[in-house]
Amino acid sequence: MGLSHRAKAVAAACLLAFSAQASTTTTSSLTTRGSLTSTPTSDIISSTSATPPSGPSSSNIPGVTSLPDASIILNIVPPRDSINDKKGTVFIDATRPTNPSSCTGATPFNLTAGRLSSNGEHLSSDRDVLYKPFGVSSRPHPISTTFSVVDGFLRWYNDGFYRGRARYCQIASTGLLYVAFHIDKTWPVDCVEVDVAVHLAAQCQGGEIVPGGPILPTGPVSTTDVERATGTGVGAIGVGGSTPTVAKGSWDEL
Repeated sequence: MGLSHRAKAVAAACLLAFSAQASTTTTSSLTTRGSLTSTPTSDIISSTSATPPSGPSSSNIPGVTSLPDASIILNIVPPRDSINDKKGTVFIDATRPTNPSSCTGATPFNLTAGRLSSNGEHLSSDRDVLYKPFGVSSRPHPISTTFSVVDGFLRWYNDGFYRGRARYCQIASTGLLYVAFHIDKTWPVDCVEVDVAVHLAAQCQGGEIVPGGPILPTGPVSTTDVERATGTGVGAIGVGGSTPTVAKGSWDEL
């Protein structure tokens, strides 16, 4: 007999809780999210000369890379004291360029074997791209793995990305969210680094994430042996109730 929906949800929660524990033993950490259904050509910036350092191998990816039978939703985590931080919690809607403040408007995603998808469309990228809008596409691109949940945050690893993983940034004036694959000097103008938190879709009740979810950070994360995309400085993740805010640079490690 198959597992009940409750049993599947419990199993998924246990996997996500394990990811938070496992991530404290690694000096790497992860990031990602989706707000557009397509990627305009004008918003994809390519670089044929960049040769970023290699990152973690696919056999050494931390966190949880597969959550069978469970949907997840994502929310944008801005830096502390930023303009977007003062706007409150914002979730990711992959069907339109604006993102909702209620989790009921968030797009359900699936994480399967390191691939992030929604309604059969995947978040992926071509090679030698500096950045692109965060969103899924029906046309698969060469780089579509490896996504993982670490400490409650979405990470996207690949040897072709700067220091081995993608970052995220958002333009405050437009709200547009981007995935950035190289050093921050190559990001869109006025694009400020943010992070993407992961929740089980079942945690959304009455338009809000119920407290006590297993995949939110529960305390400061060690910054030993990590550095920012700028190559200078480190930060620590700060937690504020069920919606964490993060110190600038805190997720820009590896």
